[in-house]
Amino acid sequence: MTGYNVYRDGTRVNSGSEVIGTSFTDSPLTPSTSYRYTVTALDAGGNESPASGPVQATTAAATGTSFTLSPTDDSTIDPASNTPTSTRLTVDAASPTNDMLLKFTAPPTCTNVTAATLTLTVGSTSTNASTHGGDFYATLRTDPNAGWSEKTVTWDTAPARNTAIPAVSLGAVAASTSYSIDVTTLIPSAGGTFTIHGANTSSDGAGYYSKEGSATAGPKLQLSCG
Repeated sequence: MTGYNVYRDGTRVNSGSEVIGTSFTDSPLTPSTSYRYTVTALDAGGNESPASGPVQATTAAATGTSFTLSPTDDSTIDPASNTPTSTRLTVDAASPTNDMLLKFTAPPTCTNVTAATLTLTVGSTSTNASTHGGDFYATLRTDPNAGWSEKTVTWDTAPARNTAIPAVSLGAVAASTSYSIDVTTLIPSAGGTFTIHGANTSSDGAGYYSKEGSATAGPKLQLSCG
C-alpha cells in the first residue's frame, strides 16, 4: 500500500496525487452541512481497494451574526412634487420621474458587513408590476443630504446616486410578489447609517410597499456581520 484516495459524497477530493499518511484536510466546505466520507487504499501499481465504510461529518456553524432591518426612513421622490408619498415606493422613468430612497442603520455590533440582501414586495395592483423592477445605487456618507428624513425629503434634498459603484438591477416584477436583491456591494462594510437610492430606466414604473404601506410587506434588509 502506497497511499489513499478520499471521497466526499462519492466524489474524490484529493486532487492530483494520493494521500500519504493518516490525515487529510478537505476545503472549502459549507457551514452547518453534513458530508459522507469514504477512503480507498492504493498499491504501487495504482490498484484501488474497495471503499471503506462511510463516516459522517458535520461542519461547524458559520461565525458572525445576522440582522433583519426595516428602514428608518423610506420615500418616493418626484421633481414635480414636494409631498412625500407614504404607502408606495416607486421607481419610474416616465415624466415626472420617480426615484425611491431607503435609509437603514446597522446595529452598533455590526462593524463588518459580509452580505446584504434587500427584499421588496410589489404592490397589489397591475400598475405596480413592471418589465423592469429598477436599478439600485449606493450613496455617499459624505453626501450633504445623507441625513435626509422621509417627512421632509424632496428631489433636490435627496442624496445622489453614487455611480462609481455599479448599480444592482432587478428584472421584470409581478404584482403582490416579493423579490430579494443582493445589495452587498452597495452597503458600507463598516455598517452604520446608509441610504440605498432606487431609480429606473423604464417608463413602465414599479411600485413597492413602503414601511407605512405594510408592516409585513414593507422593505427588509438582511445583514450578515462578521
